[in-house]
Amino acid sequence: MITKRDFHTLFSLVFARHRGATHAARIENFYGPQASGYDAFRWRILHGRSELYQSLPVNAGEVWADFGGGTAQNFESIAQFVPKLSKVHVFDLSPSLLAVARRRAEERGWTNFVLHEADVTSETIAETLKPASCDVTSFSYSLSMIPNWFLAIERALEVLKPGGVIGVVDFYAARRYPDSPKQVQSWWRRTIFPIWFAFDNVSINPDYVPYLSERFETIHLEIKRVRLPKTWIYVDYFHFIGRKK
Repeated sequence: MITKRDFHTLFSLVFARHRGATHAARIENFYGPQASGYDAFRWRILHGRSELYQSLPVNAGEVWADFGGGTAQNFESIAQFVPKLSKVHVFDLSPSLLAVARRRAEERGWTNFVLHEADVTSETIAETLKPASCDVTSFSYSLSMIPNWFLAIERALEVLKPGGVIGVVDFYAARRYPDSPKQVQSWWRRTIFPIWFAFDNVSINPDYVPYLSERFETIHLEIKRVRLPKTWIYVDYFHFIGRKK
């Protein structure tokens, strides 16, 4: 059943416009009206986040950087482990989403959380995170919201310690001739879906998985298909866990 809050979020999702002179302004103008109902609605359509965060090889006392972390809801799936981490850095360009993350951290007593309203592709990220200072980095449906996504991956690579781990979950599109038969998609899926998502400035790029596989040692790669709630529409997403070479 669609609640009043769901309807408000869906209305914002469908009719919002990415206005603004900068990427940061466009992100906030789009996500700001959705912030209050973001978690409840998006959790039902963005699959695989809990599975990714629960499967990342993380140890107590380590430093985690979540790029495009929004409301930080992903950490609810490992809530009992979060206090054991030395530091959790959450980066996002939407102050509205970060405000929700701040309330979550305060309510949970996560004093090791540090929130950053920042562009993860910017060179100024080095002022916050020094090279080789993190044990884990992650992107949860944020890579497809970053225009210079390849540069975002390079920033994650820079801040990871040798042997550090990256985890990514996002929408999947295949190359026309992928490296593995398991990655093959029909013409419809690899062509129409990226166009459809692009109307909301979500860029589903067929080079995500090949680029990640090139830059990191692959620990785990899985591609899944799920149906969006109350629709006949099926979408593909991928899990990638890699280690810095």
